[in-house]
Amino acid sequence: MLEDLDVAGMVKKSKKKTGKTLRRSIQDAGFYEFRRQLTYKAEGRGHRIIGVNRFYPSSKMCSHCGGTKAKLALSERVFECSNCGIRLDRDVNAARNIRDEGIRLLTNEASTVAGYQPETLNADSRDRQTKPLTRGPLPEQNHAATSELSSSA
Repeated sequence: MLEDLDVAGMVKKSKKKTGKTLRRSIQDAGFYEFRRQLTYKAEGRGHRIIGVNRFYPSSKMCSHCGGTKAKLALSERVFECSNCGIRLDRDVNAARNIRDEGIRLLTNEASTVAGYQPETLNADSRDRQTKPLTRGPLPEQNHAATSELSSSA
């Protein structure tokens, strides 16, 4: 599972003082090349890479109860949930959320059929009513066959 990062947005100068060295180190990290290599090697071994949307609140959401914070400053390195009170390292919390979201994406993908519709029990999406079971005399053809079977028994 990988988080799809907005590298261009991370590098772009903002009104806040983002250090020049931080921007340079982000550019030097080569996230695209890393992802490309990882995808290539995973496919060669029969594995898949699942990308989590960049707007998924992995850092702001509690991995324990699912509560989401409105704001979380980059300088806050410890995530503390106001709902359940759990305290985790910010990166550990985000990693757990990315893992859980990736598993959710995989299970949703596995439960879809061609056409991107969820699988139905009878493989037919139309609602049908079955004809009620009728009780009564059998038709003439079957009645004769049934009487032969009962007399021979």
